[in-house]
Amino acid sequence: MIRVGCAATSLVTILAALGVAPAARADVGVTYEVVSGSIHSVNLEYYDGSQPIALSGVPLPWRTNAMVLNPKSQLTDGARLRVNWQPPKEAFGWVTIRIFVFGSLICESTQTKGMASCYGDHPSLSGDLPARRGGFPEEKVPDAPAP
Repeated sequence: MIRVGCAATSLVTILAALGVAPAARADVGVTYEVVSGSIHSVNLEYYDGSQPIALSGVPLPWRTNAMVLNPKSQLTDGARLRVNWQPPKEAFGWVTIRIFVFGSLICESTQTKGMASCYGDHPSLSGDLPARRGGFPEEKVPDAPAP
Protein backbone atom coordinates (compact mmCIF):
# COMPACT_ATOMS: atom_id res chain seq x y z
CA MET A 1 0.00 0.00 0.00
CA ILE A 2 2.87 2.38 0.75
CA ARG A 3 4.37 1.66 -2.69
CA VAL A 4 1.12 2.58 -4.42
CA GLY A 5 0.89 5.82 -2.41
CA CYS A 6 4.49 6.77 -3.24
CA ALA A 7 3.98 6.00 -6.93
CA ALA A 8 0.79 8.07 -7.04
CA THR A 9 2.51 10.95 -5.25
CA SER A 10 5.44 10.80 -7.70
CA LEU A 11 3.08 10.74 -10.68
CA VAL A 12 1.11 13.73 -9.36
CA THR A 13 4.36 15.63 -8.73
CA ILE A 14 5.61 14.94 -12.28
CA LEU A 15 2.29 15.93 -13.87
CA ALA A 16 2.11 19.10 -11.80
CA ALA A 17 5.63 20.03 -12.81
CA LEU A 18 4.80 19.51 -16.47
CA GLY A 19 1.63 21.55 -16.15
CA VAL A 20 3.35 24.63 -14.76
CA ALA A 21 6.50 24.47 -16.85
CA PRO A 22 6.81 27.50 -19.17
CA ALA A 23 6.15 26.90 -22.83
CA ALA A 24 9.23 26.74 -25.02
CA ARG A 25 9.74 29.89 -27.09
CA ALA A 26 11.58 30.12 -30.36
CA ASP A 27 11.96 33.86 -30.81
CA VAL A 28 13.21 35.14 -34.14
CA GLY A 29 15.78 37.89 -34.68
CA VAL A 30 14.16 41.02 -36.19
CA THR A 31 15.93 44.22 -37.22
CA TYR A 32 14.02 47.50 -37.53
CA GLU A 33 15.56 50.36 -39.50
CA VAL A 34 14.61 53.98 -40.29
CA VAL A 35 16.69 56.12 -42.68
CA SER A 36 16.37 59.42 -44.49
CA GLY A 37 18.56 61.79 -46.43
CA SER A 38 16.50 64.85 -45.51
CA ILE A 39 14.52 64.22 -42.31
CA HIS A 40 16.62 64.41 -39.15
CA SER A 41 14.32 62.94 -36.49
CA VAL A 42 11.07 60.98 -36.19
CA ASN A 43 8.62 59.61 -33.66
CA LEU A 44 8.35 55.84 -33.88
CA GLU A 45 6.74 52.77 -32.41
CA TYR A 46 7.95 49.18 -32.77
CA TYR A 47 7.27 45.82 -31.14
CA ASP A 48 10.24 44.57 -29.09
CA GLY A 49 9.00 41.02 -28.54
CA SER A 50 7.15 41.74 -25.32
CA GLN A 51 5.43 45.11 -25.76
CA PRO A 52 5.12 48.12 -28.08
CA ILE A 53 7.91 50.66 -27.57
CA ALA A 54 7.19 54.31 -28.44
CA LEU A 55 10.05 56.81 -28.87
CA SER A 56 9.91 60.52 -29.68
CA GLY A 57 12.47 62.71 -31.42
CA VAL A 58 14.63 59.77 -32.55
CA PRO A 59 17.65 60.95 -34.59
CA LEU A 60 18.16 59.29 -37.99
CA PRO A 61 19.49 56.94 -39.13
CA TRP A 62 18.13 54.53 -36.48
CA ARG A 63 18.31 50.77 -36.13
CA THR A 64 17.52 48.27 -33.40
CA ASN A 65 17.23 44.51 -33.00
CA ALA A 66 14.54 42.56 -31.16
CA MET A 67 13.64 38.94 -30.57
CA VAL A 68 10.03 38.43 -31.69
CA LEU A 69 8.08 35.21 -31.18
CA ASN A 70 6.28 35.28 -34.53
CA PRO A 71 7.35 38.19 -36.77
CA LYS A 72 4.80 37.37 -39.48
CA SER A 73 1.84 37.11 -37.10
CA GLN A 74 -1.31 39.20 -37.61
CA LEU A 75 -1.77 39.25 -33.84
CA THR A 76 -0.10 41.55 -31.35
CA ASP A 77 3.10 39.48 -31.27
CA GLY A 78 4.11 40.22 -34.89
CA ALA A 79 6.87 42.53 -36.10
CA ARG A 80 5.69 46.09 -36.71
CA LEU A 81 7.20 49.52 -37.16
CA ARG A 82 5.29 52.80 -37.42
CA VAL A 83 6.92 56.18 -37.92
CA ASN A 84 5.66 59.74 -38.17
CA TRP A 85 7.46 63.05 -38.68
CA GLN A 86 6.84 66.64 -39.64
CA PRO A 87 7.56 66.97 -43.37
CA PRO A 88 9.66 70.01 -44.29
CA LYS A 89 7.52 72.89 -45.51
CA GLU A 90 9.84 74.15 -48.20
CA ALA A 91 11.91 71.12 -49.12
CA PHE A 92 11.27 67.60 -50.32
CA GLY A 93 11.70 65.04 -47.53
CA TRP A 94 11.43 61.27 -47.48
CA VAL A 95 11.78 58.48 -44.88
CA THR A 96 12.37 54.78 -45.55
CA ILE A 97 11.52 52.18 -42.93
CA ARG A 98 12.46 48.49 -43.10
CA ILE A 99 11.94 45.24 -41.24
CA PHE A 100 14.45 42.42 -41.66
CA VAL A 101 13.96 38.84 -40.43
CA PHE A 102 17.07 36.64 -40.32
CA GLY A 103 18.83 39.36 -42.32
CA SER A 104 16.27 39.25 -45.17
CA LEU A 105 14.16 42.27 -46.01
CA ILE A 106 10.46 41.48 -45.49
CA CYS A 107 8.95 44.97 -45.52
CA GLU A 108 10.05 48.36 -46.79
CA SER A 109 8.11 51.59 -47.13
CA THR A 110 9.40 54.93 -48.44
CA GLN A 111 7.09 57.87 -47.81
CA THR A 112 7.10 61.66 -48.14
CA LYS A 113 3.83 62.54 -46.40
CA GLY A 114 4.84 62.36 -42.73
CA MET A 115 3.85 58.78 -41.89
CA ALA A 116 5.05 55.28 -42.78
CA SER A 117 4.36 51.78 -41.48
CA CYS A 118 5.54 48.21 -41.99
CA TYR A 119 4.05 45.00 -40.63
CA GLY A 120 5.53 41.51 -40.72
CA ASP A 121 2.15 39.88 -41.46
CA HIS A 122 1.93 41.47 -44.91
CA PRO A 123 5.45 41.79 -46.28
CA SER A 124 5.73 44.45 -48.94
CA LEU A 125 7.85 47.03 -50.65
CA SER A 126 5.79 50.19 -50.92
CA GLY A 127 5.90 53.93 -50.91
CA ASP A 128 5.03 57.08 -52.71
CA LEU A 129 8.43 57.24 -54.43
CA PRO A 130 11.02 54.66 -55.48
CA ALA A 131 12.77 52.90 -52.60
CA ARG A 132 16.11 54.39 -51.66
CA ARG A 133 18.77 51.96 -50.62
CA GLY A 134 21.31 52.87 -48.03
CA GLY A 135 21.46 54.67 -44.77
CA PHE A 136 23.97 52.28 -43.23
CA PRO A 137 26.40 51.73 -46.14
CA GLU A 138 29.25 50.68 -43.87
CA GLU A 139 27.20 47.91 -42.29
CA LYS A 140 25.52 44.74 -43.45
CA VAL A 141 22.41 43.70 -41.56
CA PRO A 142 23.67 40.82 -39.42
CA ASP A 143 22.13 37.41 -39.79
CA ALA A 144 20.14 36.43 -36.75
CA PRO A 145 21.09 33.17 -35.07
CA ALA A 146 19.11 30.15 -36.23
CA PRO A 147 16.34 29.10 -33.83
